[in-house]
Amino acid sequence: MSAPSSGAAGAVDPAKGVVAQTDMGWKGEGPWTYRLLHEPHLTNEFDRQTAPAAHPLGGGAGRQAYSVTTQPCPDPEQRSQDRHVVASWALPGGSWTFAGVFDGHAGHDTVDYTLKSLPSSTRDALSSILSATLSPSSDAISAVLSECITRLDQSLTASLLSIFPGGEQAIKNMTDDEIKGVINDQDRGGKNAAIVARCMRGTTALVALIDPQGENLWVASLGDCVAVLGASDKVQARTSGMLVSSTHNGRVSSEADRVRSEHPGEDEAVLRHRVLGAIAVTRALGDHLFKLPAIYTTRVFVNAAARFRISTPLADIIPRIKTPPYVSATPDVRHVALKGGLSSSSAGSVSGEQRRFLIMCSDGLVDLFDGVVNPDRWARVVGGALSSANANNAASSLLRHAFGGDDDALVSCKLTVEMCERWMDDTTIVVVPL
Repeated sequence: MSAPSSGAAGAVDPAKGVVAQTDMGWKGEGPWTYRLLHEPHLTNEFDRQTAPAAHPLGGGAGRQAYSVTTQPCPDPEQRSQDRHVVASWALPGGSWTFAGVFDGHAGHDTVDYTLKSLPSSTRDALSSILSATLSPSSDAISAVLSECITRLDQSLTASLLSIFPGGEQAIKNMTDDEIKGVINDQDRGGKNAAIVARCMRGTTALVALIDPQGENLWVASLGDCVAVLGASDKVQARTSGMLVSSTHNGRVSSEADRVRSEHPGEDEAVLRHRVLGAIAVTRALGDHLFKLPAIYTTRVFVNAAARFRISTPLADIIPRIKTPPYVSATPDVRHVALKGGLSSSSAGSVSGEQRRFLIMCSDGLVDLFDGVVNPDRWARVVGGALSSANANNAASSLLRHAFGGDDDALVSCKLTVEMCERWMDDTTIVVVPL
């Protein structure tokens, strides 16, 4: 991004800043007006818009995780669809840590339902296993995460299908007005309307579990959120990071190939790096436009009061729906033993002599780094914040670094530029010391 150019200004209120202009780094675009702020007003505005928070963790000694989340665009219609959670669960054998980042899209219904449902279902399933044995295998814990995520999506599907017990034939025999009468029941409690909306929207999911001893980490990935395991080695005076999540979108060749292999002969199963030419992620919760026969879109979703929020015309997508599902709800789950040396070739383990931490984020953070995930760079920023005597919010430190760090103009642009549409993706960061 090019440095913004300051505009003329007379006497100004420092808290409101100096009026300036920027092209936002988009050559030939703009210019747009923004307010150039300086300290301490810049940090005050940054904190106001990014909601920095600390989350107490079990295990005593004042342990806590950190989070920030933002969408600077002031238009209420553009408010962030990201959600996150950090929780400590007192379960048999000790306190487990659960953390999640969920990047909703096309609306808030699915991501809100996921935030409400997934943590509690995971806790119940984990508690059940621990009641049987205090030393479950790593595979058993991985299965808990995978099954809870998959079952949540299956429950969305089952709830929708239950509205039309006669299936596709029953839908064919109904008029549009009859279908609208069934699904748009807001005046009767809205149960069916909520079910339909949750299937029309979608969300990614990135979930982590840490055992009471801090010896094991599990990361479940569904979609394109990112998790980085960082470690600071005091002896070697070195901080490094390792990617511990999987990315599921049409630009990942293995994912695109998987979708194509599941739909042989369908040349448009992945088109322009998007599933059916429409959605970037290849795995998600919800998004039943890509999971059910086309009649559920043409007769049910189209008649819903909720309305679609998708940029690709339905007329282009529907002819491509031949053998659903095209979007998967099966996550990748990775187990990391927090022992040994931290390196991408160490089979997922880190040294017990290192200070360890987990960085979780929505893909908005990746966009702020020009689409590049840089585990070492992120880990150095977070490691520095965690070791600071000022007790900085480590998630806030990483986001501030992504916004421009000490460059007041760059950070001011991200926060105050006057544009009618959003100029950056929703961005959420969670940091969990291990």
